[in-house]
Amino acid sequence: MEKKNSISIATAQFAAFAGNFGHNMKEMESLLEKAKAKNARLVVFPELSLSGYDEFLVSEGRCTIDITSKALNYFKNSCKKYEIYAVIGVCLQKNYGFSNSALVINNEGEIIGIYNKHYLDSYEKELFISGDSGFLFEIEGWKFSLAISSDAFYPEHAKTMAKGGAEVYLILGSFINGGLNHRRSLEFPARALENEIYVVVSNYIGSHGDMDFCGRSSIYAPNGDLLFEATADQKEIIVSLLEEREFIKQKGSVQNVEEQMEVIKF
Repeated sequence: MEKKNSISIATAQFAAFAGNFGHNMKEMESLLEKAKAKNARLVVFPELSLSGYDEFLVSEGRCTIDITSKALNYFKNSCKKYEIYAVIGVCLQKNYGFSNSALVINNEGEIIGIYNKHYLDSYEKELFISGDSGFLFEIEGWKFSLAISSDAFYPEHAKTMAKGGAEVYLILGSFINGGLNHRRSLEFPARALENEIYVVVSNYIGSHGDMDFCGRSSIYAPNGDLLFEATADQKEIIVSLLEEREFIKQKGSVQNVEEQMEVIKF
């Protein structure tokens, strides 16, 4: 596919209800509709967005879905209805346990890719199976990669994706007030600048699962500049037009390798 000079993408934030798939789906669908009205081609949602993030509920299997679940089918139909791509967070049931995963759903309501969180936090290692590969997908010639929360705090993760050809680094977050909020504000522009790529962050607002989330979903340019940032406490969709000329200008002498790679081993 010939690459378009620009592409409009959105990052979404909302207050999830832990374990309540119906509530979360409706919130996410309303944000899809708003993004479509603003001509976005893709919407990014937070980590475990379909279920909310609650360690206790995850450990009991109450946040888990499989690929055939009704909740997921409902959301896939929403993507088809609004003719829009979405990246959502799910706790995915597998034969050998649970994975903290991101699903890429295209504008025809089809799952075209699954990424499993690689860099699990210490307590998450008791809950989830770690992923061992990255994933790239393409919309209108633009190459996107995925990260889930703490993945993005490891510089080598984004670097691997950028070397694989990624131009946009999508982060599904569950960042809380306090130290992680400060770290987020420092490290995500650094990921953009050091790899000369766009960085798009989605986060929760409100509280659930004994966590108080800091919102501020954001989009960074390849030079590390903050393009847009959401509020700390409002349900919101922010849309940005990513432009090829900004990407090329920042890339300078850096050259992509393995441009056609889709699955990247860590």
